[in-house]
Amino acid sequence: MSCSAFFNMYYRVYSPVAFFKKTDPSGAYIRKHVPVLAKYPDKYIYEPWTAPTATQKAAGCIIGQDYPKPMVDHGRASKENMEKMKGAFAANKEMKEGAREIDHVTEEGAREIDRVTEDQGVGITDSPRPFSVVPSSEEKATTKPRTA
Repeated sequence: MSCSAFFNMYYRVYSPVAFFKKTDPSGAYIRKHVPVLAKYPDKYIYEPWTAPTATQKAAGCIIGQDYPKPMVDHGRASKENMEKMKGAFAANKEMKEGAREIDHVTEEGAREIDRVTEDQGVGITDSPRPFSVVPSSEEKATTKPRTA
C-alpha cells in the first residue's frame, strides 16, 4: 500500500500506533530501543502521553520532561489530510472532465495526447515535451480531435 500523494486510496491512513499494537502487543521492541519507556504498562507503551500522571511517575518517565510530547495529534492530522486529498482528487477529476483530448504527432514523429481545458486555455501533456496551446503549422496539419 502506498502512502504517497499519488495513491488513489488516500482515505487509508496508517496509524503509527495500531499496527504495532497488533504485531507487538507487549511493546518488546519499544522497551528494547526506547529504554526510558521500558517500565510503562503494555496498555500505554505505544501512547505514553495517554497514561495518567501517577502511571508516568511510577514508570519514571514524565511525558514532556523525560520524553517528548507528540508532535501532532494523529487523529486530527489524518482527518485534515484526508479532506485535503479528497479536495485535490475532486479538483483533478473536475479538470479532466472539462478537458478535450487532442491526438497529434510531434516534429520528431512521436505520438502525443494533449488535454486542453477550453475554459482556462491550459494544456496538460502526456509526454515530456513542453506543451504549447498554439500548435505549429505542421502540428495543425496532423492534429486530429480524439473521440472518447
